Amino acid sequence: MVRIRIPDRTPDIGILHPRDGYTYPAGQELRFWASVAGGGPDPTGAIWTIDGTEAGRGIDTWMALDPGQHRISVNIGGGEATITVTASTRTDAG
Repeated sequence: MVRIRIPDRTPDIGILHPRDGYTYPAGQELRFWASVAGGGPDPTGAIWTIDGTEAGRGIDTWMALDPGQHRISVNIGGGEATITVTASTRTDAG
C-alpha cells in the first residue's frame, strides 16, 4: 500500500469590499467584507489590518479610514488578501 500525504493549503481569500484601487470618503464608515474558500479556517476569526495595525475582526465589519492611501489586509487561518485604497476629504471621492 502506498500512502500519499496531501499538504495542507492556506485558504483562498478575497476582499469583496472595499474595492482595490478605489477612493472613498475619509471618515465615512465602510463595509470591510471578505470571503474564504478552501475549507478549514473559521471565517469569524478574520483579522483586518490597516497599514500593518490591527483594525477589526470578523469576516464582515464596518470601519472608517483616515485621509490618505492605505494598505488593507485580511488574514483568515494563515491565508491573506491585501488591497490598496485611498480615503479622500474631497467631496467627489467615489
